Amino acid sequence: MCLDLWAVGGWHVKSDELERRVRAVWAERSVPLTLDPLLGRAHLDPAPPSLRHPAVTDGDSIRLPTHQIAWGDPRTSLTSWLTHHRSRPVVYLTLGTVGWGSVDLVRDALAGMTELPVDVLVAIGSYFDPTQLGSLPDSVRVERFVRQDLVLRQVDLAVHHGGSGTLLAAAAEGVPQLVMPMGADQFQNADALALSGAGVALPQGGVTGAAVRNGVQQLMDDPNYREAANRVRGEILALPTPAERIDDLMVLLA
Repeated sequence: MCLDLWAVGGWHVKSDELERRVRAVWAERSVPLTLDPLLGRAHLDPAPPSLRHPAVTDGDSIRLPTHQIAWGDPRTSLTSWLTHHRSRPVVYLTLGTVGWGSVDLVRDALAGMTELPVDVLVAIGSYFDPTQLGSLPDSVRVERFVRQDLVLRQVDLAVHHGGSGTLLAAAAEGVPQLVMPMGADQFQNADALALSGAGVALPQGGVTGAAVRNGVQQLMDDPNYREAANRVRGEILALPTPAERIDDLMVLLA
């Protein structure tokens, strides 16, 4: 059994190299593999039809489309700043939890967005100090971590790095997205999102204040992005939840 972590249903690295690594790790801990190490006999696939890469094939494995549900620490509540800022559109800006991007990139993105009539909630993680962003207007709120599963229900747009978790979580809430891919699966994800019509993708190295400002403005001005985002949301919500897949997994195990 394999749990896919990719928003588009496919690997972002060469499968033969990944297979070699997986087999090596497995051999250290168990008997040699007798099945496909990348798909197993079945795999839980969170990719909705509009984002699924057309070149992806499942081989002999059973594919179980599954609604990936965003997780949030139940001990953490929604920031009060967000619940009190609804007079203008709210944009959520994050570069993920593994240190994608830099403080300069966040500065550039904020420089573009603060030229627009929006409020911005930023989650920067633990990779640099918030004071490095310098003086910011009252329209910007900086947090290290937020309840992303709750935040995405409250915001109008999401600007982020294109990680599968963030992209699928935003898509599940019908939020139009501006994606700034920098590595790993983010380029595939950005391309798929743009093709679906539910967002805009910036090219690698193309994150400037002007580019972010124009991208956010484009998402706000054109209602087609919201319509496409809602269509993708419907696709995701139509997928069986993990709880609803338990019986299928038990049958496979038996």
